[in-house]
Amino acid sequence: MKSLQTGSASLLVLRWRAREGFLLERHLHDRFTQRRINGEWFDFRRVADPVQEIAEAADELLRQFGESNPDHE
Repeated sequence: MKSLQTGSASLLVLRWRAREGFLLERHLHDRFTQRRINGEWFDFRRVADPVQEIAEAADELLRQFGESNPDHE
C-alpha cells in the first residue's frame, strides 16, 4: 500500500484482498482496460459507485474459487 500511495494524490483504502491476488488483479485489469489511465491507475470518476462495480467484477472471478468479498454480499 505504501508504494501505491506514493503514486496517488488521493488517499487509498484497501477494500478487500483475496488469495488469488495475481489472478484477481489480471481479471480486473482486463475487465476495466477501457478505464486505464496509466499503469495501475484507472478512471472511475463517471461511475456512480466505483467500489460496487469493482466488487461485482471481482466476485465474478472469486466465485470460481469458492470465495467472495464478504462485505459485498
